[in-house]
Amino acid sequence: MEIRILGPFELLDGERRVPIDAPKQRAVLTALVLRANRVVPAEELAELVWGDDPPSSARLTLQGYVLRIRRALAAVPDLTIHTEPTGYLLRVDPDRIDAHRFARLIEDAARAATGGDTAAEADLLREALALWRGEPLTDVGSDTLRREEAGRLTEMRASAIERRVDADLRLGRHLELIGELTALVAAHPFREEFRAQLMLALYRAGRRADALEAYRDARAVLTRELGVEPGPRLRRLEQAVLTADPALDPAPREEHSPCVLPPDVPHFVGRQAELARLLASPRTDAGPAVCAVAGMAGVGKTSLVVHAAHRLAERYPDGRIHVDLGGTTGHPMDPAVALDRFLRLLGVWGGRIRGGVDDRAALLRDRLAGRRVLLVLDNAADEAQVRPLIPGTPGCAAFITSRTPLIGLEYAELLDLDVLDPDDAVDLLAGVVGRQRILAEQDRARTLVAQCGHLPLAVRIAAARLAGRPEWTLDRLAGQLADEHRRLDRLAAGDLEVRSSIALSQDALPAAHRRPFHLIGLLDLPEITPWMVAALLDRPVAEAEDVTDALVDARLLEPGRADAPDGPHYRCHDLVRLFAREQALESEPPRERDAAVLRVLRTLLDLAEAADDALPSRRLRLPDPRLSDPHLGDPRQAGARPADPRRTGFAGVAPAEPLAWFEANRQTLTTAVHRAASAGEAELSWRLAASLLSFHDLRGHWDDWHRTHEVALAAARARDDRWGETAMRYGLGLLAAAQDRYKDAAAHLTAAVTGSRRLDAPVRAARALGALGDVHHICDRLDDAFACFQEALEIADRHGDLTGRANGLLNLGLVHRDQGDPVASLAHLDQALATFRSAGDEYGEAHVLRFLAATHYHSRTDLGAAHRHATHAIGLFRRFGDGLAETRSLRLLAMVLTAEGRPRSGADLLDRCLAAFREQGDLFGEASTLWALGEATHESGDTVRAIACLEQALALFRRLDVPLWETRTRARLAAVRGEGADPADGSLPTTVTDAGPPRASNPGSG
Repeated sequence: MEIRILGPFELLDGERRVPIDAPKQRAVLTALVLRANRVVPAEELAELVWGDDPPSSARLTLQGYVLRIRRALAAVPDLTIHTEPTGYLLRVDPDRIDAHRFARLIEDAARAATGGDTAAEADLLREALALWRGEPLTDVGSDTLRREEAGRLTEMRASAIERRVDADLRLGRHLELIGELTALVAAHPFREEFRAQLMLALYRAGRRADALEAYRDARAVLTRELGVEPGPRLRRLEQAVLTADPALDPAPREEHSPCVLPPDVPHFVGRQAELARLLASPRTDAGPAVCAVAGMAGVGKTSLVVHAAHRLAERYPDGRIHVDLGGTTGHPMDPAVALDRFLRLLGVWGGRIRGGVDDRAALLRDRLAGRRVLLVLDNAADEAQVRPLIPGTPGCAAFITSRTPLIGLEYAELLDLDVLDPDDAVDLLAGVVGRQRILAEQDRARTLVAQCGHLPLAVRIAAARLAGRPEWTLDRLAGQLADEHRRLDRLAAGDLEVRSSIALSQDALPAAHRRPFHLIGLLDLPEITPWMVAALLDRPVAEAEDVTDALVDARLLEPGRADAPDGPHYRCHDLVRLFAREQALESEPPRERDAAVLRVLRTLLDLAEAADDALPSRRLRLPDPRLSDPHLGDPRQAGARPADPRRTGFAGVAPAEPLAWFEANRQTLTTAVHRAASAGEAELSWRLAASLLSFHDLRGHWDDWHRTHEVALAAARARDDRWGETAMRYGLGLLAAAQDRYKDAAAHLTAAVTGSRRLDAPVRAARALGALGDVHHICDRLDDAFACFQEALEIADRHGDLTGRANGLLNLGLVHRDQGDPVASLAHLDQALATFRSAGDEYGEAHVLRFLAATHYHSRTDLGAAHRHATHAIGLFRRFGDGLAETRSLRLLAMVLTAEGRPRSGADLLDRCLAAFREQGDLFGEASTLWALGEATHESGDTVRAIACLEQALALFRRLDVPLWETRTRARLAAVRGEGADPADGSLPTTVTDAGPPRASNPGSG
């Protein structure tokens, strides 16, 4: 239920309008609404309705009005009028009244402004102003009410507009504001604040002469009409413009300044010469400072560069970013993946990160130009891996670590790192175990660090063992290390010293914790969690937490994220993991090793599928009939079973925040897909990949989507797993469609349909048919699209698939609309809306509302309905966090505004949408928005801009290979230029108004 008075009076019960047709009754109800939840004395109410001279029968007449109003409200929930001894009381939730929501949002904006959050202030004010639909109280039968309340509300609105424009100016949006402020000045010629804001926006846009002309126009109007000079602010602003006062310049836009460094080393010792070279790394006008640190494993390369990076925070205020390139793991990170990480941290949205290494490297250099950012490229494999990651401009720097010297980097300063000198090694030992213990056994301390080869990793592990055994003497540990069987000579065995040091830490573990340590080495995952260890051991999570705590104390695990939604994350150094794996290979039977790893991977799959099911929006993975049909067999019974959640306590790590869980485990999940594939577990691999579909789609992780699906598809083919091949072809088809590769999308989805039919999986086939139909639809193959959607609907009806039925009705409604049958279209869409609502699927409901709005808009059957549906859809998509669908709905609302005769408002909103689509890398959305912007600017009289927008739209439609829209755009462009007849329908091609690349396929939760 919603009461609207910020415009013509409306009382809505869902989609139903509750009629209050008599003007005096509307006046009574409006007066009670404005004073909701408090008693309004009868005398005051009569005065508001009739003014100072109410009729003698006013009290009796009011009773009659209230009686009739109550009858009208009888079916409206949560809205009642109570008769009190002195008057009347309307009980209602204030948030159901647009004027109350408006006032609350204004207060929220003021709090945001007080807290310094200008962006939130602007958004809240914009949300408040969006509640207005016209002049308030114009259809209320009371001059007194209009006089006393309409003026107050209108002033609040104008004040809110001033504040919102001021916030936008502070955010540097002056270019977007010029058109709006020009209209506001015309509508409010005596409001000096709007004129001042227009002057400031023009000045900041480089239009100084226009800013002064705006002042002269203001002075002429004020002196001619009112006989007064402009106020002090306008006069001061004129002087500031004349003198080009720097105070008028816009504040610089806020940049992303990420600090993504590991914690500084707690007991950093020595390395003074090397640290000085890093801190004084040369900076020239020719390029960035680059220093490459090389050395053996465990020598402290990462500790050195991370410590230096923390010390250099003031020199690189725009960001310090660390990434482990995995050069010693056997699977070094692809430079494209590293570039993706850097760009996202620097504020580039995922959809813009397209192309290969060269394109991304160019984008990174562009984003770093003029900034001071330090990149720490840790554990590099070779020169080819790091070369694309080096910044291109002075002011930035890169610190690189690698096992071998990167002599091919001709512009880098090379630094070779050796082991610690004896004094520094002793200082490192003392920093961990305490200076007093070292002073008591100084000779033994030197012997001990010498036995560790003065290697920092070995010294730290030995120190951790001593710290964990305060009753031990240094002599006792040194005596153990004297045994050659427990410590290999570094010169003879090279990195075997590291293995010896790790073995020392392992020996300090309780016997019950050694086997878990060995098994951890088998996982080969980037991060370890207690629940993974629990699955590995098939033991309760509580016991696994004791294990991880012991391993952290022994420095065999390193702390990672402490705030992840599924508990703390840990990292296992690559050399430590190799050592543990060797121990496991020697001590564990092959069957037990494989079963332990499979338990972790299958538990990870269970959690990923549960997180996918819990997403607030759609789930894209195909349904698996084998999970519900006993004749097909349950695929989860194959191989090692996942750990029993009832016994192990996995309920505590279930993904209650699915998106946060996916983000925290994104790298682990991607690695798990590869791990399962390399182990020959094809089904496990492709089901993991499928569980990531919706997450990758919502967050725009195109590279991860492509890699996981290709790996899993290859594994499925190698095992002749038709279920997996079908699921992966379906996912690759959705990805191709999202990236505007419609031919590839059609090929993949056709294969998915065919494969599902061969497997006798009709519901899967229907989902793939729906996605294939979307591709046909977007490419204007309406007959093919209709056939796909009709068959998908028939399958859904036969098998009781409610979500499939809703999607089928929705899709058929869109085709009917594009075939010129709005009546059939609206009927199908109404059925789809009802079906989604009966299924409790608000995400599907949001899509139908958007398409209903578009259909009403295109057919011009009910622009008011189009406006309401679009606004409702915007709110739902915003709640779900689906930015792309929200932007498409905003674009549609802008087109409705243009059709309603408000092209300037429509153009302002379209400019915002255009920037959003470009930021997201959505070419289709950009093209269709340019068309709509061409229409809006043409309607407002700006033919030059209209032609420019349509020309850009034509180029993009040609690039996307969508012939119908290319033809329609060319015809529309000719008509705007006056070169030819206007097309039969000058509005935007219908599917453009609401669709996009078929990411919108199957919006339901199936």
